[in-house]
Amino acid sequence: MIDLDAPKEQKNVRIENYSGYNTEIIFFMIHEMEAWILSQTDKIEVFGKNEGLIRKKCDEDISNNPLLKGKHPEAIVKPSSKLDTIFRQYFVVSRKRNGKERKTGKRYSKTRDAPKLIGLLDLEPLTQTFDEVNRMIDYIKMQ
Repeated sequence: MIDLDAPKEQKNVRIENYSGYNTEIIFFMIHEMEAWILSQTDKIEVFGKNEGLIRKKCDEDISNNPLLKGKHPEAIVKPSSKLDTIFRQYFVVSRKRNGKERKTGKRYSKTRDAPKLIGLLDLEPLTQTFDEVNRMIDYIKMQ
């Protein structure tokens, strides 16, 4: 799976960059893998608990955030940026520096946080939301 970094309509243009490869085994996350994460906001909550993050706005459901509400995950431009904003809006980390405790908004890290978040996602909802997931599963079943 590769981040498309573009709308779904650009998939064929991007696939041209992979001429010489078996393009049947190239699958895209539209726009980015973070769209998958944003499609299951309950997993963001689980991640926060697993990581011991301090939850701000306890009475607000992340799925109601204006960055997400009413939008198909594939229509969200720069989902990694939106996920970072959501992390900072809803979670705080406490750090000690020079013997003093300092609380700051949690920043999203593609390298540290994404693998854990992807691991929490449920496959069935992904298949209902993203065509490329179904295409990948069909390919695997044929092997």
